Order: sequence, then structure tokens, then C-alpha cells
Amino acid sequence: MGAIRNKVRLAILFILEKNRNISFSELHEKPVFNGYIISKSILAYHLGVLPGANLIENEYSRKQKKLTRYRLTPIGKKILEIVKKWKQEKQKQYLNNGFFI
Repeated sequence: MGAIRNKVRLAILFILEKNRNISFSELHEKPVFNGYIISKSILAYHLGVLPGANLIENEYSRKQKKLTRYRLTPIGKKILEIVKKWKQEKQKQYLNNGFFI
């Protein structure tokens, strides 16, 4: 899954996990790395990649000023579960061995 190798895309997935059906503007306002907000062009690029990997889906609505909302797919949710478990295992290794790989 090359789509989740990128830190920005992975951060977007974690944001979508906590904010279901979020608009582009709302997503853009969320800090991605250490409080930093990424540019709209970078966000748009990465939001364009994730649906192709079936990790997110979007819904376009004309009811409220032409608004696109984004959410995780079931596959996206499963991938995040796997990433979380992997991170927990790495933390355990770090605590047990005194170093982090």
C-alpha cells in the first residue's frame, strides 16, 4: 500500500477517523504535523490519491454551496487499526529494549 507510506496521507486518515464526513475546508483547518497546517494544494493532491487506494470516499453535494465531504472507507478503517497495532508494538519494543527502530 504505497498510499499510506506518505506521512501526510497517513495523517489525513487519522484526522478522518476522528472527523467523519468532514469538508475540504474543515480538513484544511486541522493541524497535521506538530500543529502545522498543510497548504490547500498539498491537501488536494493527497485527497486525490487516497480514493484510488480505496482508503477514503467523498460525497459531493450541491445542497450547501457545492460541498465535498470526505470519510474513511471500511478498508481505510481496517488499515488504521493495523497501523495503530504496529505503532503499539514498536512502542513496546522501545520500552523493553530501550531503543526505537
